[in-house]
Amino acid sequence: MDSSEATRDSASRRAEIRAATRTATELVASLWQVQGAELGSLLGELDALAAVACGARVAVVGEAESRGEITTSQAGSTAGWVAEHAPTLAAGSGAGQVARLVRECARPDLTTVHAAAVSGQISVPTALTVVTEYARLKPRLREEAAPTVLQGLLDMGIADGPKGVRSLRPALLAAHGADGEFQADADTAERLVSLSRPSTDELGALTYQLILDPVGRPRWKPRSALCRRRSPAGRERDPRSPRFRRGQALIGVCRPRPSAGDRPPSG
Repeated sequence: MDSSEATRDSASRRAEIRAATRTATELVASLWQVQGAELGSLLGELDALAAVACGARVAVVGEAESRGEITTSQAGSTAGWVAEHAPTLAAGSGAGQVARLVRECARPDLTTVHAAAVSGQISVPTALTVVTEYARLKPRLREEAAPTVLQGLLDMGIADGPKGVRSLRPALLAAHGADGEFQADADTAERLVSLSRPSTDELGALTYQLILDPVGRPRWKPRSALCRRRSPAGRERDPRSPRFRRGQALIGVCRPRPSAGDRPPSG
């Protein structure tokens, strides 16, 4: 493909992007024509389009930075250039996040994260979470485990977003951490275990803050699971809020069990 053909090709594709933007705008005005059963699939189509468009923004910014377009502009920074040309990213931290992701993913070991972001498989905030968690974990890993850990973080990001990525740290350190790293985190978490003094409101209700480490959590979780989304009779949905049910579960755990001498005689 010669340069003139490539120019025509990119120009026609940009024209198609502008046409797609108009089409989406017109579609919103004519949603009443879409059958109810088709609304779900329509949302999926728009979601796929939005994901690809978000990834393409990352690719364009990376291209502009590699060509020196941002350096020679009046923007002053990559984030400023993004905010100037992508108004929806100007408010908040959107422009800065895209700029940071492009900068971070210039590293050779993060090419898979960059590819996932550009393809729309993963959002910019989630990709940054993967980058951040990997940077924190890498010095604590066995050297040969780094690519495996990065792929695990990326897969979790695609499946479950930033929260899922952050939740992987204990398991990854246990499986791939250098000697003593997992235990160091466990020791630190154990020192955080606490129960605050209560604060009392005008009704006499008490508020506590309870912090559990990973060892204490599985001991408490089965207890709290005793209160489910069923009424005490088990016949209908429990109207109590999850917070209320967890509180009742904790009270139940703390309630003293009757001793043998307290039990009424049988027979």
